[in-house]
Amino acid sequence: RNNIPPLHAPLEEGHPPRAIRYALLAGAHYRSQLAFSPELLKGAESAVKRLDEFAIRLGPTEDGAQPPLDVRTRWDAALDDDLNVPAAVGHLFEFIKGFNPRIEAADASPEDRAAAMAMLRHANRILDVMEFPPTSVDAEVERLIGQRERARQARDFRRSDEIRAVLMAVGIPLDDLQDGTRGRRMRDE
Repeated sequence: RNNIPPLHAPLEEGHPPRAIRYALLAGAHYRSQLAFSPELLKGAESAVKRLDEFAIRLGPTEDGAQPPLDVRTRWDAALDDDLNVPAAVGHLFEFIKGFNPRIEAADASPEDRAAAMAMLRHANRILDVMEFPPTSVDAEVERLIGQRERARQARDFRRSDEIRAVLMAVGIPLDDLQDGTRGRRMRDE
């Protein structure tokens, strides 16, 4: 019984290629039958979005950091255990769930953020589904983000919305976080 449709079918239904890849890799252990379904694809889209959002929330980080040893060890051990990608991904999301409150509380140092980003990059060597924010946003974009932030603080929401629209028009949506606003370039799907 083959329940996997031709590859063009989910693409034609509008599912992003990264979500399809994630569903195929993490939907079931490779020795188990994959229950390929719209629900699986929807869950994969959600998972990829969560990974992307976590990378954005980490913000620009310094290169050269090493992933936190505990989560990297669990990730690598799951892959060493008969290529158990679903278990490895479970460890990754457990790490993200534990790290998010530290971001929200502004309790993650730049070194902690860089290590978390290094873990995402380590995992993405296998998954190849994550979209990473640019390491630096060009000066004009930063200037506009600063203007928008000042407009928001002055409660000039009309100007704030105008700046958001300008940035969105050039493919840079904004994420308003507790510790400030971050811009990211949209990925072509």
